[in-house]
Order: sequence, then structure tokens, then C-alpha cells
Amino acid sequence: MFMTSIVGLKFSCAQSTCTPFANTTERDIFQCEIACLFEVRCKALTFHQSTLNCEIFGNVTNQTANMLADSDVTTMIMIDGTRFPNIWTTTSDMNQPRLYHAACTLINGQVLVTGGYNNSAYTNSAELYDSLTNMWKWTGNMTNARQKHAAILLTNGKVLVSGGSNLGTYLATSELYDSSTGVWTATGSMIGRRQYHLMTLLRSGKVLVTGGSNGTSNLNTAELYNVSTGLWIATASMSGPRLFHTASILPSGDVLIAGGIMNGGTTSSSEIYNSTTGLWSATGNMIQKRQYHTMSLLANGKILVAGGYDSTTRLNTAELYDSATNLWTATGNMSSARQQHAAIVLANGNVLVAGGYDGTNYLNTADLYDPSTDTWTSTTQLNVQRRQHTVSMLGNGKALVVGGTNTDNSPLGAEYY
Repeated sequence: MFMTSIVGLKFSCAQSTCTPFANTTERDIFQCEIACLFEVRCKALTFHQSTLNCEIFGNVTNQTANMLADSDVTTMIMIDGTRFPNIWTTTSDMNQPRLYHAACTLINGQVLVTGGYNNSAYTNSAELYDSLTNMWKWTGNMTNARQKHAAILLTNGKVLVSGGSNLGTYLATSELYDSSTGVWTATGSMIGRRQYHLMTLLRSGKVLVTGGSNGTSNLNTAELYNVSTGLWIATASMSGPRLFHTASILPSGDVLIAGGIMNGGTTSSSEIYNSTTGLWSATGNMIQKRQYHTMSLLANGKILVAGGYDSTTRLNTAELYDSATNLWTATGNMSSARQQHAAIVLANGNVLVAGGYDGTNYLNTADLYDPSTDTWTSTTQLNVQRRQHTVSMLGNGKALVVGGTNTDNSPLGAEYY
């Protein structure tokens, strides 16, 4: 996309159709341009230097003749015919392709990738991707080799990694990564060993762990990690054991858990963890049973659940949870049925869903969900078919997909959107 730049002028917007359809806060005008690029309706933008307000316009017809002077702003107008669709670009080679790894965006915008299977062994290695150089580099090794673990960025900027397994041994150990030194240090172990568990950061700065498997049974237990003490404590258990479920923080600060395998079968049930009382309560059931689905918190406070598997069929359906009513409602369908895909909320508020498996084929298709129109549209395809991959937001606003596998079950590299 090419744009003309007009410094010190803004639209007077004599017509109501000229008013911005989106307002965001961006750290600089470059990020404002990225926000415009992600919006297919964007025709122009105005960036306010003092407030960092980015106004995105969809209709500026005949407005360039009615502009007002404002030394605080820069206005940019798209040149017709120069918008290019977002494409998937392969990164430089990872030091190790990975499957069953974990990925986490650091406060500096780099992405930390840890552990997993590297095509010959389960590994304790970790590496960093820097979007400024498009390069991967080694960082310190974890204490334990682990796969199917969980990783999360803490409020102090460190990364907490917990659980997983290695050669049939299920782990309760946890460790912390300090990005300023590249060094891992041991922290308190979880009460129970688990893999395929989920970690959710609470507003208090504590971390909630839910469900997973210890190799013998699926778990209904939940634990809290206290950053200040480095210790885990038990909290109330969920209504039943869950594996391959999803979790998201809600606008209230509570946590929504939905779906997964429960009591031997795929479930549609959902429940909410009250972060103040430490208790669970049932909420509305999803319309469909799901495992291997994705869950995304939208800017409007609703929760989008997409795809998955109901024990019989891979799903292309999606639904929305409204915490104000505790109800799920159906929304549009994706272009492909998919499980073990990845989803992320982009800078423009749209949700990118990529890859997965439809029961027959490994997928390279990708879809975008627009909450403002409640519709799905197909976008450009990944370079590689993949499932069981991770997706993380880079500091430049692009989405980084890492690892996973496809037809020959070999670990894969990375690409960004």
C-alpha cells in the first residue's frame, strides 16, 4: 500500500461519511499505518503526535479541499490501486524446527520459543525471533527438556514455563526466563504433574493453571502461581476434568473455560472462575461440543470460539459468548472445518485463524473474522500446511506462526502474516 503524506493538515469532515470508523492508540505513525493496512476499508489516516491517537477513515471523497491546519497531526491518504493483501512470508530458518513447543511474546516484541520435539528428541533449548532482523538466535536452555508445556508472560516481564512431559515422565516443575539476561531459573513446582494444561494471567498478576493430563487421568484441579513468592497453591477445582479445553480472561477479570474432553467425551459445557472468591460457577453451554478449538477475546468484550472437533466431525462453525448475558450465539462459519488450528486477535481487532486439520487434509487456509460486521472472509494461504502450531503477535504488529506438523509428522519452521 502506498500513501501520500500531508503534514500539519487534517480532514474537516464536512460530510458525516468522512468521520473515522476506527480510533486506536499507536506508539508512532508507522504503527498507525499498520493499523490502516489491516483494515480493508481504510482509505486514509490521521495521526495525532501528542495523544498518539490514530484515526482511520473509510471515505474521504472531496475532503482534501476542506482540510484544517493542525501542527500536531500528519494525514496520509492511500493511493488508489496500491493496496496489497497481507501475505505469509517465511522467516529465516529456525535453529530447530519444533512440534509440541510453547511460544510467548516478550515485552521487547521478540518471540520466545521453548522446548518441544525437534525431530530427534524432546529438547530444553529455547530461541528468540527478532522481526527487525528476521533472524532466530539461541538463548539460554531451560533446566528441563519438556513438550506439551505452557508458557506465559508475567507482569514483571519474565516468562513462566510450567509442566509438560519428557519421555513419558510428566512434569510439575516450573522455571522463569529473564529476557534481560537470557537466563532461566527454577521456581516453585506445581502441586500436580500435568501436560496440555492452560495458564491464564489474572489481573492480580497471579497465574491460574487449569486441567490437562497427568498421564493416568485428565484433571479437574486448578492452581495459582504467586509471582511474589514463587509458589503454587491449590484453588477450587473445576466441575469436572478437562483436556483440550480453552480459557480466556473476561472483561470482569474472571476466567472463562469452555469445552474439551470431559468425563470421557467432548463437552459443550462452560464455567467461570471468580478471581476474587477463587470459586467456579457454571455458565451457559456452547451450542456445539468442541475440543481442539480456539478462543479469542474481542475488543467488544465478547469471546469468539472457532472450529474444533465434536468427537465425530471437524467443525467450521463459530460462536460468541456474551458475559453480560452468559449466553452463546452462533456467528458465521469459517471457509474450512478445522481443528488444532491457531487464532490471534490482530491490531485492527479482527481475528486471524490459520491452518489446522479437517479430518482428511492438513490445511494452509486462513480466515479473518471481523467483529464489526460479524463476518468471516478468506485471506491468503500459509506457505506450509500445518497443525498444532503456535501463533504470537510480533512487536511490528505481524502474526508469527511457529512449528507444528503436517503429512510426515515432522516439526516445521516459521512464517509471519
